[in-house]
Amino acid sequence: MNIKEIDQQHRKFIDMINVLYNSIIRKENSDILAKTIADMRDYAFVHFKTEEKLFAQVGYEETEAHQAEHHFFLENIEKFYVEYQMYDTTLAVEVLTFLQEWLINHIMQSDRKYLTSFMIYGIK
Repeated sequence: MNIKEIDQQHRKFIDMINVLYNSIIRKENSDILAKTIADMRDYAFVHFKTEEKLFAQVGYEETEAHQAEHHFFLENIEKFYVEYQMYDTTLAVEVLTFLQEWLINHIMQSDRKYLTSFMIYGIK
């Protein structure tokens, strides 16, 4: 996206997804699933705060809709966390699919919408 901080954060999300994917392939996903869910939940707060701070800085018009997507993500991650805590360790593929689809769609569609606003304000 050519916004250094956000690009770095997106890469971190992708790295977490790749770790989960590799653990599924190696059939060693139980502990890694718990860590991925917790890490995603924690890191999402950091990433979403970064974006929302920049939205406020530039007066991004679609802030509310974008925040709704953030809430959707957090609600789903929390649901996965609760399900895992209830000893449902078969969630790995479901979690992986959700994370891959959400991240790809969010970056490629929703995040691209704010690029013009950020560029106008010189955010790189």
